[in-house]
Amino acid sequence: MSSWKLASFDRPVTAKYVKFVVKDATSEQAGKCFSSAAQIRLTVPEKTGEDKPTETEKPTETEKPTETEKPNQTEKPDQTEKPNQTEKPKDNKSDQNTSGSAGKIGDVIADAAGVFNYTITGNDTVEVKSMAAKGKTKKAVKISASIKANGKTYKVTSIAANAFKGNKKMTSVLIGGNVKKIGRSAFENCKNLTKVTVNGSKLQTISKNAFKGDKKLKNISLKKVKSLKKVEKAAFKGVSKKVTVKVPKNKKKAYSKLLAKGGIAAGKVRS
Repeated sequence: MSSWKLASFDRPVTAKYVKFVVKDATSEQAGKCFSSAAQIRLTVPEKTGEDKPTETEKPTETEKPTETEKPNQTEKPDQTEKPNQTEKPKDNKSDQNTSGSAGKIGDVIADAAGVFNYTITGNDTVEVKSMAAKGKTKKAVKISASIKANGKTYKVTSIAANAFKGNKKMTSVLIGGNVKKIGRSAFENCKNLTKVTVNGSKLQTISKNAFKGDKKLKNISLKKVKSLKKVEKAAFKGVSKKVTVKVPKNKKKAYSKLLAKGGIAAGKVRS
């Protein structure tokens, strides 16, 4: 052939070989020109019906699972996840009561009357830490054997160092039966304190300077005390010269020696 010629078809054609006539061929060549389908370059008109498969390729439109992917809308469990709103137990007073009743060692609590502040020293024990504002106005002070606070009962087993130091209102103090120790300078310089009574048998220690400088202190009763073991230096230094200390008859000799270390002369101890 001298050149390529274009052929067009009205409809799709399938053939292994195509026979065509070349117009400019010689008579000997006419009717003898065959070519394989692979050798023929075919062009398909742009508007033929064969292009419509691309239109029928609408699975991309049928790919509406993306629209059916509305689990995001049906994912209303997020809205039903209102346990956060129903978590109102945090506002319940039970939480406050629980935290209050579970006081830790070292925590400071107050008694129901609002007279004293206490420090928790054990599972069920407290120490008198100081006077609350209400207590500072009292003249006759009573330290109980036990208190109730935060729904729990605590034994009052000691009086802290400096707990009442410098109190000018107090004239008498009654110390509860569970107190084992009176701390250092606990009642120092209580200028108007005249009477001290220990209302129990458990007191073991009267610390240094516990009643130092209480110039009006005349009456001290240890009559019920059965286990006193230690009276430290200057515990009663500077009390009234007319002071008397009452002790159990069978403890007079032993207690006289202990009290002498604290500044009480043997002649001031009575049974």
